[in-house]
Amino acid sequence: MITKTSRILEAQNFGVRVGTQTVLKSVNLVLHRGMMLVILGVSGSGKTSLLKSLAGIIPHQGNLTVRAKIGMIFQESRLFPWLTAGQNIAFGIAEKSKREQAEIIEIQLKAIGLMHKQQSYPAELSGGESQRVSFARTFATDPDIVLMDEPFGALDTQNREQMQQWLLDVQKASRKSIIFVTHDTEEALLLADRLMILEAQTLHEIFYDTKAVQAAGRFSSIFNFHRAMLHEKISSSYRAFQR
Repeated sequence: MITKTSRILEAQNFGVRVGTQTVLKSVNLVLHRGMMLVILGVSGSGKTSLLKSLAGIIPHQGNLTVRAKIGMIFQESRLFPWLTAGQNIAFGIAEKSKREQAEIIEIQLKAIGLMHKQQSYPAELSGGESQRVSFARTFATDPDIVLMDEPFGALDTQNREQMQQWLLDVQKASRKSIIFVTHDTEEALLLADRLMILEAQTLHEIFYDTKAVQAAGRFSSIFNFHRAMLHEKISSSYRAFQR
């Protein structure tokens, strides 16, 4: 149930400047506990800058209230090549005892289905496996909010679809609050509890019955209708961005 007390992150009249350039302005955003908020936008529209500013990596203007711990996942897995999968997962929990680390590593590897890869190095993992280990490394620190910057963008179609379903299953089980950015309209429809589009340096909400569309599936007429609608919106945004 969405209530005012379930708000875990709020941005009001939020903006980002890089040097003299305004990247984002007049952004208003609310993330509730357990919500998958998807932000759709063309490349270069400011999606990454938005996530980095919400995470405190780059400065922002306006009001930002964060009531929980934040983790962030990037498009590239960014695993340390000299560490095994298990050691990469343990990197962010070094302050814990070896026993606690071992327990968390086991939990996370089971969650991503890679127990058999604990001693494998990144070079020995597929793209999908590397990205799952990256997810596990972030989830091992137990953030309440996870910011995801096009984490499946570098994967092939098969791995991408598998990871999308995996993420939906993990989010349902963990009830993490997620802000997921993408330029892919189909991905946005498949994942979103709430969908916003980033254009003209700010956010606009897209209202539709997310559960009905997702239940119908990607090959249904209702899904294709909404995909076409979003495709037109994102195409218009791209044309405006290019001018």
